[in-house]
Amino acid sequence: MVLTAYLYLGEIHGNFEYLKQRFLRECPSVKVTELEGTYLVWLDFSQICSNQEEVIELIQNKCKIAMDLGGWFGSEGGNTFARMNIATSRENVKEACDRIISALNSSK
Repeated sequence: MVLTAYLYLGEIHGNFEYLKQRFLRECPSVKVTELEGTYLVWLDFSQICSNQEEVIELIQNKCKIAMDLGGWFGSEGGNTFARMNIATSRENVKEACDRIISALNSSK
């Protein structure tokens, strides 16, 4: 059980590094926050979106991705954030990155 948990933590950290580097290289306007001891990563869309409705349009409507919205957590400053679960396969993380980056590049 401990070995399995350790392997999962390694996969989560690998997914985080992949996500962070991918946005840094291909879409630096999306800021990826550091992990805080969990498998949930905040993506900051404040350089692209000015409110939660724009984040919804991008993430849910254009990209067809389900994420928690920052505004749900009560902080007005979180309205341009979305929270992504990275405790999944690398393929899923890659697909989410592909969709977001593609949507943002097509709107330029």
